[in-house]
Amino acid sequence: MPSQAVKEKLAADVGLWRNEGMIGPETYATLQSRYDVPGFGVVIFIKYLGITGGFFAGLGLLTLFTAISSQKIVPFLSGGIAAGFFAVGLRLWQDPLGRYIHSSKIVMALGGLSWVVSVASLPLLSKETQGYLVFAAGLLSIPALGYIAYRNRNIILLIITLVFGFHWFGSGAWMMGRSTYAFSIQDPKLMIPVSLLVIAVGVYHERILLWQNHRFYQAWESLGLVYLNMSLLILSIFPRSEALAYIALLSLAAVGQILLGAWLKNRILVGFGVVAMAVNLFTRYFERFWDHLDAGVFFLIGGAVLLAIAVALEAAIRTLRKRGTA
Repeated sequence: MPSQAVKEKLAADVGLWRNEGMIGPETYATLQSRYDVPGFGVVIFIKYLGITGGFFAGLGLLTLFTAISSQKIVPFLSGGIAAGFFAVGLRLWQDPLGRYIHSSKIVMALGGLSWVVSVASLPLLSKETQGYLVFAAGLLSIPALGYIAYRNRNIILLIITLVFGFHWFGSGAWMMGRSTYAFSIQDPKLMIPVSLLVIAVGVYHERILLWQNHRFYQAWESLGLVYLNMSLLILSIFPRSEALAYIALLSLAAVGQILLGAWLKNRILVGFGVVAMAVNLFTRYFERFWDHLDAGVFFLIGGAVLLAIAVALEAAIRTLRKRGTA
């Protein structure tokens, strides 16, 4: 009898094949029947209802912590809330009848989010030792949160943990006013090897540990690619003296992601590679022509060029497929 993880994997794959037109309605119905793939029933409805509720609860927590962000009580308040969420989530997860599988994951994720806020607000306690406090707390918290995510098979908590890890290592975000946020990476050159390591872990999960950890590879690969491409993009703009080398490196990285994704049949790598190449081209186009063209002409020419490239690539792929080489 296939496990719940196997059923979820089959449900995702069969639904993807149907949506992309790779299989017809009859084949889809046959696969549902043969592999006992669940449709969009009450269980799925409850799952996504819980995810939605957890999302809004998370926004509420962040709003609460932001409102009192200048108070020294925040680390203790958010830490206590985290402990409460983890205690409740653990009890739900250990239910002998397995009635709260999805609810326990949402509660655990809220606990992880609250704990991250607690660690991030530690500098409020002491400005003199804020670097040591955050470093030590992050060093202990990241493995602990990762362990809970794997034990609970909780991809939401894993995403929170990975984002926390990247921020702890050297990225940040802050509000500039009028709901505008700025994103930065303290040392893009150092973030590149870290991102490559995260991507490698994701590929290992996909190739070796897929059935044990299901979709965890998606979190590892996606976040690793985000920070890799962002770091290369930043370096391709500043400083100007090194920009040319990193423009070439970003282009090679984008092509490499596309080729590796095609070889591994990995849509995440291909998608990020295409986006990285498009952003790279647009950035270079913007740097060269924004100050010399009218805005309408600028976007018209840029859009036409990208559309022409897309049509040419699609035609090339069709030609290769007809020859049986793609």
